Amino acid sequence: SYIKRVNQSMTKIDPLLKTLQVRPSPAEGLVQAYLNLIGDRSDANFKRILELKGVPKKDHSHLLELFSIHRDGAGDLRQQGITHRRGVVV
Repeated sequence: SYIKRVNQSMTKIDPLLKTLQVRPSPAEGLVQAYLNLIGDRSDANFKRILELKGVPKKDHSHLLELFSIHRDGAGDLRQQGITHRRGVVV
């Protein structure tokens, strides 16, 4: 029971920790890591990741713009029936 609960918690936090390890430069790498590992499409949540990483606020607008472009592009691929997983379009 305890082990099961710990495993569930780690399964939830593991993508977050992996995303936090990604360098903010190049910016596309951070954005793609967030979309692939966390899979959340929320601007507010992506901004929280930037704050947790300690990315300077002056860089947030550029990263949020890239996030929006990549997020919308990934959505277009899904609508066309193409799955985007771990940086590889299959």
